[in-house]
Amino acid sequence: MPRVYIQSYCHNLVVTEPLAVDVGKARLRASARYSTYFWRQGDGILDMAGLLGKLDRQLEEWPQYIERLEHFFKANGIVGATKRRAKLLAVIGPAPFKLLSSLLSPERPNDKNIAELTEVLGQYYCPPPSEIMSQFWFNSKTRSAGESVATNVAELRRLAEFCNFLATLNKMI
Repeated sequence: MPRVYIQSYCHNLVVTEPLAVDVGKARLRASARYSTYFWRQGDGILDMAGLLGKLDRQLEEWPQYIERLEHFFKANGIVGATKRRAKLLAVIGPAPFKLLSSLLSPERPNDKNIAELTEVLGQYYCPPPSEIMSQFWFNSKTRSAGESVATNVAELRRLAEFCNFLATLNKMI
């Protein structure tokens, strides 16, 4: 069952069942079945389109999480860099937050902007491949039976992405 993470200024809730709870003067309705929650404060209603949960590396990789994060920001009109950073740090989860804190030490995640935070985690979760290994895979590539020349060249160009061949790539293909 999916978990719904909701955070307010004073209250943190983890919802695993549908609920309707009074939190101070505000009214909160959340459902584990649907990916939308409604936060009522006074007469105004803030409708968040979708929920952005913590990073689960078994379900998605870092680039996909960042892409979902950007869609979440656009769908909910979150434009300020400070709000974006706060949202990322609030929902990313305890293990990635601890890792981020370690990678940035002695500085704190709150001292960095969102671009720097995503870059640091991106370098950790998706390091560039080894140049030597990339060259090995490039040099080991042979044309398969039935593979067209154009397909083979496209595959060689894909394999050469991290080989650092520069101007000699066309000659090597």
